[in-house]
Amino acid sequence: MFKDKASGQALTSEKLSMAGNGGKREGAGRKAGVPNKDRQSAADALIASGQKLPHERLLDLADKDGVLDSVKASALAAAAPYFAPKFSPLPAPQLNLDPFELGSITTAAAAMEAVGVVAQRIAAGTLDLAVANALISALRVIVEIHSSTELERKIDLLEANIKAIQG
Repeated sequence: MFKDKASGQALTSEKLSMAGNGGKREGAGRKAGVPNKDRQSAADALIASGQKLPHERLLDLADKDGVLDSVKASALAAAAPYFAPKFSPLPAPQLNLDPFELGSITTAAAAMEAVGVVAQRIAAGTLDLAVANALISALRVIVEIHSSTELERKIDLLEANIKAIQG
């Protein structure tokens, strides 16, 4: 049984469930677009005292003569978040290959030619690498199937020739 430290009374299951540790709760936190009050009051205090804001000081440092280029670059990099948002990387374009461009793949040689077409499209930047890898994997399987089928056909032919010579 759990007791409230302040009152010594037993805690009900409802009160226990409200005593959770953190987690996302409906309506909790600062609303989107509302400025951080502490940060805004600190900026207001700097402006009122006649001092420059941090990003202004960084830009001044980058404009000074006699400052090393590496220091200027660091100052500009530190000031950048005040002016430019961080962009997330864009997904690679899903550029696909028209299946008819590969032609009819009925032999291992045709599959190898199709691999060449895929390689050309990768080099030209018109085919997504993930799609190209999937196509090349499928073409590799086709080459293996055709190669093993051709080997089996040759073995059958040799066995028939041996029987003809023996018989």
